[in-house]
Amino acid sequence: MTFSGGQWNREHRNPVEFQRRVAIIGGVALLAFVAIFFRLWYLQVLSGDKYLAEAQGNQVREVRVQASRGEILDRDGDVLVGNRTALALQVRVDELPESEARRDGVLADVADVAGMPLKRINKEIRVQTRDLAGTPVTLKRDVPIELVYYLRENQRRFEGVSVDRVFARRYPQGTLAAHLFGYVREVDAEDVMEAELQ
Repeated sequence: MTFSGGQWNREHRNPVEFQRRVAIIGGVALLAFVAIFFRLWYLQVLSGDKYLAEAQGNQVREVRVQASRGEILDRDGDVLVGNRTALALQVRVDELPESEARRDGVLADVADVAGMPLKRINKEIRVQTRDLAGTPVTLKRDVPIELVYYLRENQRRFEGVSVDRVFARRYPQGTLAAHLFGYVREVDAEDVMEAELQ
């Protein structure tokens, strides 16, 4: 039985040539398997510690994102409690210099330009990062625009320090009905325990 297109004759096929082709394909497959095996061995055994350290560096962290809150209106639609944006002086602790001397220098410079004692800045950082380490620490709210410009012009000197817009409550009626509107703050461990006891 002869196929004219391929000039191939089944009756005259050489079994030695067929075996050689099978051996070549088998050898290539074996080499590919050996290459994959050694690559996996290299990644898991020899480089395992390096990749483990990188994986542990990719951990999830919680970051607090402030959102604007709703307005409180009276029955006539007049605003009793509203929102406004404020400029807040913030420190991102994870972006501060790693060197303790440089870090202390940056915080001392911040204390100087913000008119705050260095002890208070360190206390705010300690208190605000106790629960959520990755969130920015707000040192001062409603900072003057001159301070914003000064910090932006000298950003290299104030590594990890920024002025960002945050939302603040606005009370057009002053203290009217303050006992009804109250105040809002984050829930701490003491509040959680008190709620569980009730």
